[in-house]
Amino acid sequence: MKPKNMVLRCYAERQGSIWVTVCIDLCLAAQADSLQEAKDKMHEQVREYLEDAFGQHSDYFEDLMFRPAPLSQILKYHFIRCRKKMSIASASMADSIFKERLPMRPC
Repeated sequence: MKPKNMVLRCYAERQGSIWVTVCIDLCLAAQADSLQEAKDKMHEQVREYLEDAFGQHSDYFEDLMFRPAPLSQILKYHFIRCRKKMSIASASMADSIFKERLPMRPC
């Protein structure tokens, strides 16, 4: 699997006064005061994680790349995705599922 072919599933949700982002494929999470800041933190965390998995820790590639999140987070992702597809999502859910491409440089 090459980084340019990867699609990672992530979602964001507001919890009180903070935003939490979760990558359900790598079991990573980040939080911040704004949605954009939380997404930026998640992108940085994913980038660093993948650099390690494809680079210096490639001997452990399979262990690092196949780490699904707990079932509750996976179900939450699919629930948000389903609500968004059905157009019943509130305005705060509009950016809950994000698909921005994360630029990766070759390892």
